[in-house]
Amino acid sequence: MESVDLLRIGSYMSVLGAMATWELVAPRRKLTASTLCRWGDNLTIVALNTVLARLLFMGGGVTTAATARDRG
Repeated sequence: MESVDLLRIGSYMSVLGAMATWELVAPRRKLTASTLCRWGDNLTIVALNTVLARLLFMGGGVTTAATARDRG
């Protein structure tokens, strides 16, 4: 794993931890859904968005390279 990836993951986990702590210590309103359910849903959305973005951007780069190769 590259240092950029480690920095990105570390930053994400730091903010996630801070927000989770903040939510437990000082909630702004009464929770209607369980914390585990809400955080699980949000983390699933983050994971899906990451995978889709990587696939789309990688596919765009491959398509551009193939087009450039074909056109000379």
